[in-house]
Amino acid sequence: MQTSNSQAEGEMENDENAEIQTAVGLTELATVVETQVTEMEPKVQFDEQEAKDSLIERFIVNICINIQNVHQSRQNASEIGQKMNLLFNAILTLRSTLSLRILEITLSAIYLSRMWEINSNLITFDSLAKLMIGALIVAHRYSNDDVIPNTRWGEILGLNASTIEQLMDQVLVIMDFQLNVGPEEYQYALDQLTRQQ
Repeated sequence: MQTSNSQAEGEMENDENAEIQTAVGLTELATVVETQVTEMEPKVQFDEQEAKDSLIERFIVNICINIQNVHQSRQNASEIGQKMNLLFNAILTLRSTLSLRILEITLSAIYLSRMWEINSNLITFDSLAKLMIGALIVAHRYSNDDVIPNTRWGEILGLNASTIEQLMDQVLVIMDFQLNVGPEEYQYALDQLTRQQ
């Protein structure tokens, strides 16, 4: 009895397959061609190491030199030094507390560079800290699946979550939400930050 049921089910399945093949226009099953899968070595290896002090220092110094050269700042050198010291310490605190990686620092350097190319007047000694922290948070969010909430960034920086959101939004709007970075651009920026260290 069970054999006849199995046989009947098999015939029904064959009839259904024939109907499907006729409806789709297939009379013969296509042959499956196996292709060998090879893994290609990516051109750039993203570094998962925590960013070093020297990388952060070079990041800040490079942008400060550009600001000084382009804007010929009339601010007191001591005042500029204090601002840069505060920014450096804030970024170091973020790095140490949140384990920020070389990848995030490099991406934020690329984002600041893009903003500079869009309009160098946007980045001054007065706006640098906000734009750099905004770029760093955007870089973190872009490069991580598990992101740190705005409230945590705010706790560390002494800001509220809505201010953190504003810093990110400002960066995103300036960059027209163009966050993608190609391997060559990333490697070039990383080389600029790590040379002569």
